[in-house]
Amino acid sequence: MLFPCFCFDIPYRQEANTIIKKIISGEYDKAFVECDSLINKNSKEPIFYLLKLTAIGVHDLDLDVISDSLNFFSVYKDADACIYNYEKKYGVSSYSCTVKGFIRTITAAYFILDKKYFSGLDIGLSAISYLQQAKQLDNSNIDVDLFLGFYSYARAELKKNFWWAFFLYIGDKRDGINKLKACSTNSQICKDAAKLILAEIYYRENNYEESEKITNSLLAEMPNSRLVLWTCAKRAEQQQLYDVAASYYKTLASSYEKINHGIKNSLVTRNKTAYMYFYAKDYFNAKEECKKILALSTKDNNNFKKQIIKSTNDLLLKIPKEQ
Repeated sequence: MLFPCFCFDIPYRQEANTIIKKIISGEYDKAFVECDSLINKNSKEPIFYLLKLTAIGVHDLDLDVISDSLNFFSVYKDADACIYNYEKKYGVSSYSCTVKGFIRTITAAYFILDKKYFSGLDIGLSAISYLQQAKQLDNSNIDVDLFLGFYSYARAELKKNFWWAFFLYIGDKRDGINKLKACSTNSQICKDAAKLILAEIYYRENNYEESEKITNSLLAEMPNSRLVLWTCAKRAEQQQLYDVAASYYKTLASSYEKINHGIKNSLVTRNKTAYMYFYAKDYFNAKEECKKILALSTKDNNNFKKQIIKSTNDLLLKIPKEQ
């Protein structure tokens, strides 16, 4: 039986927003500690499990690795059990459907990261169904528009890749953007996430000014956020501002080199830095970045590293010999 809620409210909003900012900032260890502390204090509150699942999922998305799938799915199981018990006690509500939808959205993204695309698509469509139900139960629930808006936009952009690629059927780009804009200003816990997605969408739509406004505001609060810096780097590259793009990619490379499991993206971004310098005709710095890549790639040369080494050596051959 459904119990409509006409005054949508997410509990522990302040705690949730604090943790979300830590996640976007890349302060995952601090986010894990805070999530565990909240779960220990109140193990029956579903949002705490959602936040921990989000922290694990975004950590691995950020580093482009599957660092601990057993832990991820253990938390997923706990989150699902918690929301089941919550609904058993309080009934189905817009809030409970929101949590169920968000849990499944994060899990879908995790499956896609692990290249389990059919599993990701299946649970992703289930997530959208729960989020649509949450909206039907309470139209004032703006937080679900984070993913409903993204879903609507992504369906209309079949040829482009985003974090959560639920792209079946034709969607409405304008409707998706409007939902995300509303979420970025009026949601309870999804403002920053909506801004991050909008910044990505705007630069892909060649609306560089709006994209830059958003990333500037996010970086003012979270200056070390790799998620934001990626958008800045890709935007500058698309604009062919190669020296600017090189600076962003170099910052990302240095950041990834300092953290556990960061080697893969440190090589990716260092390689991008070298190419950006090359396109900017800064051959000296392009060559210096290539040297750093080859030095970092000397051990355990798996297929990924071999591809990076080949790309780097190909670039070295293109650099004028006098450099």
